[in-house]
Amino acid sequence: MNPTDGLTAGAPASESSNDGKKAVAPAENESIFAHAGFNKLFFGSLAGAFADRLYFAALIAAAYIIYDGQQPENYKGRIQIYATIPLLILYGFAGSLVDTQDRRKILTWVKRLKVFVVLAFIPLLWKVVDLDPKAPDGELRRFLIGTWPWWIVIITVLNVLTVPFGPARAAAIPDVVPERHRSLGASLMATSGLIALMLAAGVGAYLARTDKLGPALTIVVSSLCYLLSSVLFAKLPDAVAVPGNQRRAEGVAAEGASKLTVAQHLQSLWDGVKYCLSHGSVLGLIFFECVFWTAGSAYYLLIDFHARTVFHFSGNELSSFSGNAFVVMGVGIIAGAMGVGRICSKVSPIATYTPAFILLAGGLYGIFRAPMVDGGAPDWIYPLMFCVGLGGGSLLGRVDADVLAVTDPRMRGRVFSIKALAFAATILTTIIYLSEGASEEQKLAIALWLPRAFLLMLPLAMAFSWVIDVGIWAQKPETQLPGALHRFGYLFIWILWRTLNTLLFRMEVKGLENLPKTGPVVLAANHASFIDPLLLGSSCNRHVQWIMYSSYYRGLGHPIFRFLRCIPVDERGGTAALKAGMRSLKQGACIGIFPEGRVSADGKLQPPQGGVLFLAQRSGAPVVPVALKGNYAAFPRSAWFPRPLKITVIYGKPFVVGKELSREQAAALTDQLMVDLAKMLEVEPPLKVVKAEEAEK
Repeated sequence: MNPTDGLTAGAPASESSNDGKKAVAPAENESIFAHAGFNKLFFGSLAGAFADRLYFAALIAAAYIIYDGQQPENYKGRIQIYATIPLLILYGFAGSLVDTQDRRKILTWVKRLKVFVVLAFIPLLWKVVDLDPKAPDGELRRFLIGTWPWWIVIITVLNVLTVPFGPARAAAIPDVVPERHRSLGASLMATSGLIALMLAAGVGAYLARTDKLGPALTIVVSSLCYLLSSVLFAKLPDAVAVPGNQRRAEGVAAEGASKLTVAQHLQSLWDGVKYCLSHGSVLGLIFFECVFWTAGSAYYLLIDFHARTVFHFSGNELSSFSGNAFVVMGVGIIAGAMGVGRICSKVSPIATYTPAFILLAGGLYGIFRAPMVDGGAPDWIYPLMFCVGLGGGSLLGRVDADVLAVTDPRMRGRVFSIKALAFAATILTTIIYLSEGASEEQKLAIALWLPRAFLLMLPLAMAFSWVIDVGIWAQKPETQLPGALHRFGYLFIWILWRTLNTLLFRMEVKGLENLPKTGPVVLAANHASFIDPLLLGSSCNRHVQWIMYSSYYRGLGHPIFRFLRCIPVDERGGTAALKAGMRSLKQGACIGIFPEGRVSADGKLQPPQGGVLFLAQRSGAPVVPVALKGNYAAFPRSAWFPRPLKITVIYGKPFVVGKELSREQAAALTDQLMVDLAKMLEVEPPLKVVKAEEAEK
């Protein structure tokens, strides 16, 4: 076994060297690349993916030369089709394999075998450099075209070996980085293959040119990259070798490795499918991945079509432009992935997926509208390619980070596998249509329609990103004071609702001078309508943090509630959220609470819930009773639409709950609060409160 240099049991471990000396674990503020285990996983993945794309570049360059004068993007597409079919067939089995076997061995042997298999291309490609481009029907050309079936056999073998690679490296991320770096690690790992594709497209297109190394020698470079990748994977930390990545720190006992039958593989796959279908956030992430690869696959072929038909490039010139285009896009992908990786643990998916769609739409629209300039491509087409890469990197870089955030650790391999299965089907469908079924006119129409499709999908992207947001953050109990962004957003919402309430309900505010302008305060209001928070918030000149039941807080409205810094309260009586509210009060917050606990069904005051003044008593903050008058008549609980009736918001005199009061005295004060609200509303107090007063007398 290798010395541990990453994480074991889900926590940072002291890194060891082969001489037995312990190294100091990376500090909190150090870069993700300070973790040796991550470096080996990332650069091993990058080298392996680079080798994959390098041999692809060699084959594509050869196809450009062999099929010069025809439609080379069609042959480029066929290479990708044959490469994708094994993935589509076998990806379903990869998930259970990754969840139960030694991932370090999987990664190492995948690349070790490729070192030798890829060399089989050399005798097939050696003669390409001798091909006379002016002899379209020559004997050598016929020979090279006749070897095409052998190309396909080797591509198929290489991609059968590739099947478990993607899910294994993605599922291993929590074993090599601590929690604080997990999102960035997932983003970088998710885009490493795409980064390698872009870089290898440029480097490979250059090396495989007949006036450089040529396609055959480029294959040798690819083999050396596989060798480097296998060496790095072999040195991964022991945590990656734990079968199934079932780490005890995550509450899951370690499972031993075992050989699975075909039936067990299929059952495991079906369990993964059921898991994905029952979690909307996972379905949303699969959607984003499929959308990205649909666009990526179309771009992969259409950029060559555009260069050939609009810019009139061919042969080495076409190969060079295609390589440059992918390199520029690759730089954008790196920037997008690293940027989103650093912020996605703090920023909502809503704020990243939607802008990514806009960047992709704008960039693709500009690229495929670009005219020929002086016999070539305009210079400004490359910044547009960078925008496409930036949007793609932001999209793809976030997906895997979010999968790790929302998926049960026991299901990670299967979820990554099913996600890969979905996008393999997407890639295959797109490339088959564009390279085999679409005419020149249809390709042109698709190139112009693709950006519009992204814009049309914006509402769906917003809906899925909303569900993903709920899946990631709804279960997190942290509550914080509003920051500058939250205060700005709250001000915008305040202006909007104040205007609407004034116009629709002729809202009138009385006694606002009773509300302290600064310092901690608790607003206690009656609750007869679902619009009460909007009425109270828009009538108050301070930012209100609401206390609400956790069942509401964790629902689909969670992104709004979190943005407003609402404080969830467990209906079963937990005090964690109340303590969080107390911390907020100590920092000068204004907290809103409804003593009745839930919306009244008949508009009458309900008995107060126990412990309603807990916050005020523990923090020493004054309590301001607030009467919402006319709210039930304007929008009762059973109504679908509001009625344009007048609503009055009345702020009463503040009072302080003494810290020395007993529980019984605090309960009596809570009852008195309801009596005061009843007087302000000119209604009867709750029946339970009346009986309590009579018993006291």
